[in-house]
Amino acid sequence: QDFYFNASSGRVRMTADATHIVATGVYPPQVKVYDTRQLSIKFERHLDAEVVDFAALADDYTKLVFLGVNRTLDFHAAYGMHYR
Repeated sequence: QDFYFNASSGRVRMTADATHIVATGVYPPQVKVYDTRQLSIKFERHLDAEVVDFAALADDYTKLVFLGVNRTLDFHAAYGMHYR
């Protein structure tokens, strides 16, 4: 599966354990996580605002934080959005 976003991709990073690639895109704002071992997409989530920057808080994809253009921090866990 490819790294396709409708408009463009803003940020692409690999997790610290090198097993997943996290990419953010715009229009609509979204994040996609790819599994490098299976060479497939793990999941895709839509966000409320475009992502300015993001960071992985764990060695894998299970804890992510996104900074939006609306100056909000979205904390995501493996099951979905945890806190805004």
